[in-house]
Amino acid sequence: MKHKNALQRVLVFAISLIFVLNLFSLPMFAEALSVQKTWSPADGYVQNRIPGIIAAADGSLLVYWEARRSDESDTEHTAIEIWRSTDNGQNFTKVQTLGDGQNTRYTNPVMVVDQEDTVHLLYVSATGSDGVYHMTSTDHGLTWSAPVNIIDAFEKETIGWDMVNLGPGHGICLQNGEHAGRLIFSAWCHTGTFDVYTLYSDDNGKTWQLGECADGNYDETAIAELSDGSVMLNSRQYTVSYDTDTSVPGTNTYNLGKPDSADEAYRYITVSDTGIGGWSDTRMDTALQNPSVQGSMVSATVNGQHVLIYIGCDSKTARENLSVRCSYDDGKSWSSPIRVKSSSASYSDLVIVDQTVYVIYESHPNEKLFLTSFSLSNFEDPSTVFWVGKGTASEPYLLERMQDMEKLCNSEQAYANTYFKLCFDPDFSTVVNFKGIGNQTVFAGCFDGNGHTVINDLNNSMFAKLTNEQNVTNLNHKINVFSDKNYAQIGTTEDFRIRFVSELNCAPELLSEAGFEVTIVYRGKTANETLKSSVVYTSLSGDGETYTPEIGLYFLACGIKEIPTDDVVSVSFRPFVTTQKGMKLFGNTSDFNAVDFDLIYSLAVSNYECNYVSWDRIVVGAH
Repeated sequence: MKHKNALQRVLVFAISLIFVLNLFSLPMFAEALSVQKTWSPADGYVQNRIPGIIAAADGSLLVYWEARRSDESDTEHTAIEIWRSTDNGQNFTKVQTLGDGQNTRYTNPVMVVDQEDTVHLLYVSATGSDGVYHMTSTDHGLTWSAPVNIIDAFEKETIGWDMVNLGPGHGICLQNGEHAGRLIFSAWCHTGTFDVYTLYSDDNGKTWQLGECADGNYDETAIAELSDGSVMLNSRQYTVSYDTDTSVPGTNTYNLGKPDSADEAYRYITVSDTGIGGWSDTRMDTALQNPSVQGSMVSATVNGQHVLIYIGCDSKTARENLSVRCSYDDGKSWSSPIRVKSSSASYSDLVIVDQTVYVIYESHPNEKLFLTSFSLSNFEDPSTVFWVGKGTASEPYLLERMQDMEKLCNSEQAYANTYFKLCFDPDFSTVVNFKGIGNQTVFAGCFDGNGHTVINDLNNSMFAKLTNEQNVTNLNHKINVFSDKNYAQIGTTEDFRIRFVSELNCAPELLSEAGFEVTIVYRGKTANETLKSSVVYTSLSGDGETYTPEIGLYFLACGIKEIPTDDVVSVSFRPFVTTQKGMKLFGNTSDFNAVDFDLIYSLAVSNYECNYVSWDRIVVGAH
C-alpha cells in the first residue's frame, strides 16, 4: 500500500511536469512586458487617455495625454499634460499642463520634431469649434511657446465639417526625397461621414495646409514614412470596425456602427508619394485585425535597414491583446506579434530610440497610463514580399506607389499568368528614366488599370514591351503638363514690360524646350513671336512676396520688354513644351488688353530675374 501511494505521487508529479513544460511551448498570452512607469489620474481627474510619445533631438522622451475630469464622453472637460524624461524613461518630470480641465476641452495632442530640432505640439479645442492650436519648444520639450490658432488651415467653410481632430499619437517629419523636412499629421473631419486628410507644413510650422482627402470612411489614423519617402496612412474604419464591448464610453458618438460579423474588423491602408495627395486605393490589411480602437505606427532606420513598427489591439471583438509587429518591407508583411498586454488595453503610441522601442498605453476601462520598452532584436526578419497580394486573378499583386511600378519595370520575369492591379494614379511628371514595364523581359502578365489614370507619361513609357496589349485593361491616360492657371503681369517702374507665367507639372529633365507662343496686336498691326528663352522656377518673387505654384510643380516664365504704352495693346499667349521624344504639348490660351501705363492691372506675380525678349525682336506684320 505504501509503494502504491509513492507510485501515485510519482505519476502525479510526472503529469504535472509535462503540463508545465507544455505551457512553455504554447503562445505566451500572459503579460509579455513589464511595466516601467505608471501614471494615475491627478486629483480632480478620473482618466488619463489618448497618449502620445516622441523622442526629442537630445534623446529626451516626451509623453503627453488628455487628463479627463469625466468618463462620460470624449468631449467633456479635459486638460493636456506633458511629461519629460532625460534618463531613458526611468524618471519623468511634468513640464506643462494646458488648460484647467474645468473650462477647457483639449483633445488629441500630437507632436513631431522638425529638422531644426524644434518640437511641435498640436491639439484641438472643443472638437475644433474653439480652434486647433500649435505650440513649439526649442529646448527639447522643457519650455513651450504660447499657442497659435491654426484653425483656418482646416478649411471649414469649404469642407463643412462639424468636428475636426488629429492623430492620435504623433506626426512625422519626412527624412527622404524631394519633400524632406515636410511636417505631416493625420487629421479627420466629420461631415456626416468621417474623412481623413493630412495637415502639413513645408516651412517648419510657420504655415499649415490641408492635403487631399483619402478614400473611405475612416477617422483615427496612424501615419509613417516608408523606405522610399512615401507616406502610409493606417486607419480604423469607423462604421465597420467591430466592437462587442458596449462598456466603452462614447461608443454611440456620431452613430458608431457595429455590424453582425467581424469579417472587416481590420486596419485600412493607403499610400501617397508626397504625403498630401494622390492617395492609393484604400485596402484592408488582413494581417492587422482591429476592433474599434486606435493604433499607431513609427518608422526608423536600424542597422542601415528601414523598419516599420505597428501597435494595436490584436483582436476583432474587444480592446485586448495589445501587440507590436515589425515590417521590413513597408508593411507588405509583418512579423509575429510581441504581446504588450493580453488583458484589456486600449489606445497606445510608440517611439524608437536606437534599438529600443518605448510604448505608452492605456488600461481598459481607461484610467491609467503605462510605459514599457523592449529591444528591436526581439523581432525576427521575415522574408521580404515586395507586393501585397498573391498574383492570382482573385488576389492580384497591388501596385500602390511608384516604387511598386519601378520594381515591376526592372524585373526580368515575364509574369505569364500573373495578375497585377493598379491602386493609384501614377504621375510621371517627376519620374526620370522610367524604362517601361517589360523593358527587361517582355511583360506577359495581366494588368488591371482599375479605372486609374496615367498622368503626364510624356515619353509613353508606362509599358515598353507586351506580349498582348489586350492584357492591359481599364487604364486611362492623361497628359496634363500645364495646369489651367496662366498668369501675366504688365509694367514696371522703369518701362513697360509683359511677363508671361504658367504653372508646369512636368519635370524639366523630360523636356527639350519650353516657352510661350505670343500674339500682340498694336495699332492695327499683329506681331507673332515664339519665346523659347523661358526659364523654369520653383517659385517667383516680386513686390516683396514669394509665390509658389498653386497646382503645378514649377513656374514657366519669360517676358517681352519695351512695349509701347500710348495706345491699346492686346496680348494673347499660350505655353508650350517639347518632350525629349519630340512631342509638342500646349497649355491654355490667355488674353488681356492694356490701355495705357496708368491703367495697367497686375493679374498675377512677377519675377525680376525673368528672361526678356526685346520689342525690337518682334516682327510686326499683317494678322
